[in-house]
Amino acid sequence: MSNPKDVAAGSPAATEAAPRLLADFLTIKFPERKHLLSPIILHKSINMLYAWRGLGKTMLALNIACAVASGKAFHKWSASSPENVLYLDGEMAGTEMQTRLRAMLATGNYPEAEKRIFLLNPDDYGKPMPNLSTSAGQDVVLDMVDRL
Repeated sequence: MSNPKDVAAGSPAATEAAPRLLADFLTIKFPERKHLLSPIILHKSINMLYAWRGLGKTMLALNIACAVASGKAFHKWSASSPENVLYLDGEMAGTEMQTRLRAMLATGNYPEAEKRIFLLNPDDYGKPMPNLSTSAGQDVVLDMVDRL
């Protein structure tokens, strides 16, 4: 197996599914991960937001999405540049989501959000939401991400 010092997208070493010796792994120069909302959200990070219902998870998630989409700060976190955001909403009524988003946008804090947030809502989707616990559902979402 080759032992490249740099990982190039599409190279055999980057796509080959094989274990690598620890000593070799430690010599790889991976690219720095970009902070989307510093210091809590990095590019390609997996993040979970959880709490009892009614405590503000949706508003927190929407503010995070708007901050990232606008390249602005939210609370004590900051986004360095505007980025596209895919917001998957699996349960809220479309009318309620519109009400919350309109209220947030009316503050003027997130000028780029309307042009950079792509929202998937069950009332608008027209079919059952993708099941993220299956490969097929994950493929649907990854295809959406690729099109952003």
